[in-house]
Amino acid sequence: MAAAAELTSKELLDCSLPSWYEKFKAVTIKSTFIPLPKEFISYLNEDGIVLPEGYSLPVTGGGENGEEDNWDDNDWNDTDGTDDEVSSQLGVTLKEMEEAIASLGGAILPKLNWSIPRDAVWITATNSLRCTCVAEILLLLKSSTLISHDIAQADDLCKLDPQFSIQLCLREWTNFHPSSEFRCFVKCGQLVAICQRNLGSYYHSIHTHKDAIGKSIVAFFSKEISDKFSQQNYVFDVFRSTQVFFVFFSLHQLTAAYLH
Repeated sequence: MAAAAELTSKELLDCSLPSWYEKFKAVTIKSTFIPLPKEFISYLNEDGIVLPEGYSLPVTGGGENGEEDNWDDNDWNDTDGTDDEVSSQLGVTLKEMEEAIASLGGAILPKLNWSIPRDAVWITATNSLRCTCVAEILLLLKSSTLISHDIAQADDLCKLDPQFSIQLCLREWTNFHPSSEFRCFVKCGQLVAICQRNLGSYYHSIHTHKDAIGKSIVAFFSKEISDKFSQQNYVFDVFRSTQVFFVFFSLHQLTAAYLH
């Protein structure tokens, strides 16, 4: 099997959420962007998971089945006294995160320019990407290989384009039912395929309403996306309920891991 072609800097920039958000703002999830200073990137790259002084994980009353969660916040907090004071620039970013969470209704989905830390969901007390405080965001970001890849990718782009910056993207939390999420494939500017986002389950409702689902997504693509996105070969995800709602763009080469 031939190796996937290397993505160009233009392709990566075009699929970066802050790059396309304003153009598609009316049909996507409300989001806030926070440019990350070097101190924050260094913190994410540090070995181990230690939360900054003053930022603690919420105490949960019980697990999904009513059982008590075995969660010790001391495992994540800085207790060795070596780095008690948060640097001024890191402190500013953490404050901006708090304000963004509040402005987005109190619950958000975190990601960087390209990736959601979905590979780190196992480390959360709720087994969810839903975050209501800064500590939950930090725990996910520091535990994610996908986020580490974003940081390395962004570092390469910064060398090519000094104007580019890696950003924390906080998206308003929305409860998507897996049966309503779809992945759409575009080749040479044409929508060529649609599949359910979650390939591990069968949803009878999709089989029953497949024609209506297909027509509504095709109509949405024609009206809201076609000829508006700068790339010709890409993937986009949508959520369909009473209307079609756009989630994000990615490129063919980026999607193999996300089909699982």
